[in-house]
Amino acid sequence: MAENTGSPIPKNVDPAKDLTGNRILRRLDCAVMNYLFEIQKTAQETDPNGQSFLTVRALFPEGDELYPNAGFWEKTHIQICVREPERVLGVFRIPVWQRQELEMPFLYGRS
Repeated sequence: MAENTGSPIPKNVDPAKDLTGNRILRRLDCAVMNYLFEIQKTAQETDPNGQSFLTVRALFPEGDELYPNAGFWEKTHIQICVREPERVLGVFRIPVWQRQELEMPFLYGRS
């Protein structure tokens, strides 16, 4: 999609103060998900009976193995992508320092 618009391909990066190499600002991952949703939307326009997905859940094994040949990793986590925010029934608040660190001061209407 970036090629079509001439915009640069986003990159997954570390926040300014996190030099762990985990690249937790997943801008490229987000762009990939948005692209997949656009493909789905286009396909649904040609096939009105096609199924629409409003959320996606994925497992991300990350970090070091907890022990040799483990299926568990230090930072394994699940991420959920919700396309329509009005479907979210509840949230937890991210501390101010973390919102600022993640370059997301706009969350929850505060800076």
